[in-house]
Amino acid sequence: MTPPIGPADLESAADVDRLAHRVWGHSMRSTGVIHVAAVWRRSPETLLTLRIQENTPRSDYDAFALHLTRARADAIVTTGRILRSEPALRHTLQGPGTLPSALAEWRRGALGKTAPPVSLVLTGSGDVDLDHPLFSGPGRALIYTGRAAAWELESRALDYGVEIVAVDRPSPEGAVDLLRRQFGAATVAIEAGPSAAAGLYGSPPEVDELLLTTYRAEGLPTGVRGPRFLEPRRISAALRRSSEPFHAAADEAGASWELVRRWRG
Repeated sequence: MTPPIGPADLESAADVDRLAHRVWGHSMRSTGVIHVAAVWRRSPETLLTLRIQENTPRSDYDAFALHLTRARADAIVTTGRILRSEPALRHTLQGPGTLPSALAEWRRGALGKTAPPVSLVLTGSGDVDLDHPLFSGPGRALIYTGRAAAWELESRALDYGVEIVAVDRPSPEGAVDLLRRQFGAATVAIEAGPSAAAGLYGSPPEVDELLLTTYRAEGLPTGVRGPRFLEPRRISAALRRSSEPFHAAADEAGASWELVRRWRG
């Protein structure tokens, strides 16, 4: 029997569908607000985010979750803090092997999306490097911030061709609303830390879906431990339905990855 293919082996849109069904039991073509995150479970009630750096543990399946979400998205929300911590971040389709080309085919063929997603950077302070590569990507990019920070940014942003959107109180909820109203975004991906994403898990929740990848190991390499993620009880209250956990094979050190999809239903 031929073994199931992994993320690095995908060659077509049909392969993407098959692997998505195997991991989450779903076609992953639905729309809405999708939060994607990777964490380490320190205890049953304590999840910690993973800082992205050279020695951060990697998983082809975590890459599949992230870039499949990007392939689904009409717009992607990130934060100024993430841009400062990830100076090479781009919202392009990436990943191991032939995964990027398979996802690009799936985005065009299965979802009918041809334009790159809009990238929105949420920042309260306005501390954003306009030379960051995110702003020179193929898609439209904008900075969503408060009025005082916008005033400081506008003259410089004009030289870079970066759009500034100023509001009284920038929030992830406001960012999602803006992307829906002004850009017609039916699917918005949230690539933001727990403090920024927390507002989407209110009552009623603004988030429709969470793709959570959990690194299962005794500990983390130095410097990788990030801030505390949302409490599992808060996630369950907002997103009551869950897929069966999918477990990727353990590595030589005995660490493995667990992938779960939660949604409102």
